[in-house]
Amino acid sequence: VSNYGVNDFRDSRTAAQVIADHKSFATLFGKPLYVCTVAPMANAGNTVTDATVNPLRIAYNAIVRKGDESFAGTLEIADIVETARDSGLWINGYTSDGLHANTTGSLALQRSGSLTLPL
Repeated sequence: VSNYGVNDFRDSRTAAQVIADHKSFATLFGKPLYVCTVAPMANAGNTVTDATVNPLRIAYNAIVRKGDESFAGTLEIADIVETARDSGLWINGYTSDGLHANTTGSLALQRSGSLTLPL
């Protein structure tokens, strides 16, 4: 499972570049790879989305949500923690720094059932 991407978007890498990185990663291990949608990146107060990261993140999330035969599947992270799809803001109380889920956000992800892999 890879939740790779947000740091690359901070460095202005494109969605296509990050997808290509995932494909290389999957080939390297020769095992099924599940990719995750990328959660928002906002300021510490979670009042302003990152203007550089959010458009790249939205493009990436749209691609992985459509599916790609290179990946075993997609795990939905963003829709669980974001105020609305592609808003770039976390649900109130789900982050303490605008980038990482805090305990409340992590528990919401766990309880969502979205992160369950097929056996």
